[in-house]
Amino acid sequence: MRCLTHKKELIGNCTWCGKQLCLLCIAKKEGRKLYCEKCATQLAGIQRIKMPRTTETQQETAEKQMEPTKQRPVMSKDGYIFIEQ
Repeated sequence: MRCLTHKKELIGNCTWCGKQLCLLCIAKKEGRKLYCEKCATQLAGIQRIKMPRTTETQQETAEKQMEPTKQRPVMSKDGYIFIEQ
């Protein structure tokens, strides 16, 4: 059998609603239990959102922010740790 959404090989059914799921349709897996997107969000109480695609400049900015800085932790004489630049 095939998934109705992606036309891929069927892996199993959603434990909650019974929808047929392929590997791409599985939103949550707990042991042998599989859940579709709709049921997983209802059970968790959260809603998934799609993240916007980043452009090259946004990605470069993010990489620069993640570069190590020249800051280092230093412990004072009284036992407090602070960041020295």
